[in-house]
Amino acid sequence: MNNQDLHRQVRQQDEEVNEETPLLHAAPSTEPYSVFTVNQKRLIILTAALASSFSPLSANIYYPALNSIAKDLRVSLSQINLTITTYMGLAPMMTVSLADQAGRRPAYILCFVIYTFGNIALALQHSFPALLALRAVQSCGSSGTVALASAVAADIITSAERGMYIGFTSLGNILAPSIGPILGGVLSKYLGWQAIFWFLATAAGAFFLPLLLFFPETCRGIVGNGSTPAVGWNRAIWSYLQTTSVVSPTPPSSIVPRKRVNFPNPCSTLSLFSHRPVGLVLLANGVVFSSYYAVTAGIPALFHKIYDLDDLGIGLCFIPAGLGSLLSATTNGVLVDWNYRRTRISAGQTVHKNQKQDIIGFPIEQARLQIGLPMTILAAVSIVIYGVLIPLEPPLLVALAVVFVICFCITAAYNVMNILIVDLYYETPATAMAANNLVRCFLGAGAAAMVNPLIRRIVQTFPWNPGYQLQVRYAGGQWINPGMELDIPETSVIPELSSMNLRCNQKYITVFIDLDAILPGTRIQSVILHWYQPNLMIDCTKPKTPSILVPGDDHGDNHHSAASYIAPRAPPNTHHRYVYLLFAQPPGYKFPECFSHVFPETVSARAGFDVRGFIQAAGLNPPIAMNYFIGRHEPTEGETTTMPHGATTTSFRSVDCPTTSAGLVA
Repeated sequence: MNNQDLHRQVRQQDEEVNEETPLLHAAPSTEPYSVFTVNQKRLIILTAALASSFSPLSANIYYPALNSIAKDLRVSLSQINLTITTYMGLAPMMTVSLADQAGRRPAYILCFVIYTFGNIALALQHSFPALLALRAVQSCGSSGTVALASAVAADIITSAERGMYIGFTSLGNILAPSIGPILGGVLSKYLGWQAIFWFLATAAGAFFLPLLLFFPETCRGIVGNGSTPAVGWNRAIWSYLQTTSVVSPTPPSSIVPRKRVNFPNPCSTLSLFSHRPVGLVLLANGVVFSSYYAVTAGIPALFHKIYDLDDLGIGLCFIPAGLGSLLSATTNGVLVDWNYRRTRISAGQTVHKNQKQDIIGFPIEQARLQIGLPMTILAAVSIVIYGVLIPLEPPLLVALAVVFVICFCITAAYNVMNILIVDLYYETPATAMAANNLVRCFLGAGAAAMVNPLIRRIVQTFPWNPGYQLQVRYAGGQWINPGMELDIPETSVIPELSSMNLRCNQKYITVFIDLDAILPGTRIQSVILHWYQPNLMIDCTKPKTPSILVPGDDHGDNHHSAASYIAPRAPPNTHHRYVYLLFAQPPGYKFPECFSHVFPETVSARAGFDVRGFIQAAGLNPPIAMNYFIGRHEPTEGETTTMPHGATTTSFRSVDCPTTSAGLVA
């Protein structure tokens, strides 16, 4: 169904406007599209944008406190994550259906009353079931405000100005994910996680009071272009208090007939997915914005691992994302409005900024997508660049610059799609934006939930990328590729070790083991430790590529020296796997006493080395780099050529160690 088909359908229905069919044609009129002044429009749009920020703020301010809440309520992190899912409810479809029938003010009043009391209850509750239920209540109050913001903009702004103003309405939705984690981290750390909900309740109350007093009704089905006086709860309290004002009689032509308010019907929102072209636009917009969630949701884990940032540092890394979105909303809006005027003029039509203009026969999709499509392509390219750079562990400023570009392009593309949706459904924009919000939330939630497991799976499947490969080179040889075969005599001396993106002033630990050793005179397979070396560092005063790791001033820790290097000694006719692991050495590291038996250069001391137990006892995180080679021992003249017996069992030395840290070892 294209725009012309929709136009004919509207005429066949006696020009009756409903929530399922967009009104794309109207009789020419010289009346202004809105009677509000420019300054009044700006204040109305600013109010709607601030109101819409409470929904994403409530979601993102909550994330830093998840661990604390799980601990206090004595539940697992998997259970506490369910409270995130309940937040993404279907309430907006009910809210916007009410807003299109009863008006914007009643919808806002209902939203903020529910939201404020929901936050107060969340701050007072002390059980997981209550948290789960009340997060859903909180969502019912706040989630509808995002769609209402675009609806308010459509009420008072024509297509010629929609680029700038609708861009501003999305600012709250874009900036809140950048500000929320910082606020949540500070409040949770210094005042406790309950302070997050007290803060949200206080902020909502402080915002709701002036909204109740001054915010005018804008729904065109209630007040038309604003010239029809609002009555009842559609009327701002301030207008009731102006008893000395003289109200001019309303022209009969501007009176909007009152319609009976039916029970909110979410089906009107769901039906939009079957319409063309808006159904495709909704899907495209959801995919674009889910990529934003995928990038930002991966930042905490990636930046903590790569740049060793704490919670506050990670929160500050979201500032470039917010700045990119802010700059995009302002500059891209000007560009979108300019292209609309250019397309109108090219079609031989006059642009009227404050009058509704017919879009039948006008290529509105072309006018919008000429800006939106290039921005979408740029967003995709920048995300690919980000995906290539991050495994290489670039400088932090480089990574943040790419995040800035990603957020700039995604925000631009997202806003253009929003404008096009409102253009196509400007008579029921709240319903259209609720459908948009539904797709965005579900796809965004899926992207945010999948990004970290997907990163872990990719690293496990393709672990030998340059950022995680430990480079090993024996004297006179080449840098070892994973799985390369080496003759045992080539490995008689300590090799050179290196890896990309090693940091100055950071100490490292290397462990070198044989996975396929068989204890002499037995058929028992065991792991033998060939080398343990702490306090490895790179010399930052001598730039060199690659940076070679060398022992620092203290070759061992405060209690033990290194376990000296023992060259591989695989028996003839065998191929053993020899593995190098590189760990970041924690500050104040101490060698675990329970492994002190490994220092003598004997088989009995080094055999049965439990790598997993050592990592846990030493309090190490998973290795940051690794490599391995196949040690090949071909018999020489005079050596036995008998094939050794295969192992029947595997054995590790039993040690009794207290676990100091939970470093995960796959």
